[in-house]
Amino acid sequence: MIAHYEARVCKAVAIYIATDSRSLNAEVKKYAASALGDMKSEKAIDPLIQVLPLNKDYWKNFVDIDYIGTGPVFALAHIGDPAVLPLTDALKNEDPDIRTGAAFALGKIGDERAKESLTRALNDKNQKVQWYAKRALQRLDSK
Repeated sequence: MIAHYEARVCKAVAIYIATDSRSLNAEVKKYAASALGDMKSEKAIDPLIQVLPLNKDYWKNFVDIDYIGTGPVFALAHIGDPAVLPLTDALKNEDPDIRTGAAFALGKIGDERAKESLTRALNDKNQKVQWYAKRALQRLDSK
C-alpha cells in the first residue's frame, strides 16, 4: 500500500514541476525535484526523466559536471545506481533535451555501466548530447 502512495506522490510532484513556470515559483519546483531525489525512490526516476526538457534552461547552464545543484537532473543523479539503466535508455529518446539531461546525470552518477551508451552518444546528432556524453566519459575515465 505504501508503494502505491509513493508512486502517486512521485508522479504528482513531477506534474507540479512540469507546470508552467510563470504560474509557480521556479525555486520551489527545483526543490520539489530535489525532494524526489532525496527519497531515492525508483518510482521517481521515470517522472523525473519526463520533466528534463521542461527544466533545461536551468541545468544546461552548468558546464561543470561536478556541480551540485537542484532540479530533475540533479535529483536523478542523487538517486544514483537505480537510475543508471533508465538513463541509458533515455539516451535513445527522440527528445534531445532528454538525451542531454540523461548524459549529464549519468556523468554525475559515474557508473561504468553507462560507458557503452555514453560512447554511442558521442555520435548523437545533437551537439549538447555529444558534449555532455564526452564530459561524462572523461569523468568515468578519471576514476
